[in-house]
Amino acid sequence: MGEKRISRSELARGLGITNAAVTYLLRRESLDVRMLQKISSLVGYNFFAHLTVGAGEDEKDKLIEDLKKQVESNKRQIGLLMQENMYLKKINELLERK
Repeated sequence: MGEKRISRSELARGLGITNAAVTYLLRRESLDVRMLQKISSLVGYNFFAHLTVGAGEDEKDKLIEDLKKQVESNKRQIGLLMQENMYLKKINELLERK
C-alpha cells in the first residue's frame, strides 16, 4: 500500500468497509478472489499476474485461451447490452412524444 500511496482509510472507503475490516483483511492468510480483484483495482496493481509464475507452459496457454474466450464473451454481451440500450432509448423517445 505504501508504494501505491493509498492509506488504509482510502482502501476502506474504496472497498466499502471499515478501517478495522481492512486491518483484518491485511492480516489474514488468504483473501477471497473478488476482494483481491477489488483491491487490485483500487491500488492499480495486478496481483493475479503472480498466479501463473509456477504454472507450466500448457497451463499458461490454457489460461490465456480461457481468458480470450471470456473477453469474446464479454464483447458479445456488451454488444447485446448496447443494442438493448438503443432500443430502450427509442422506446423512451416514443413514450415522451405521447
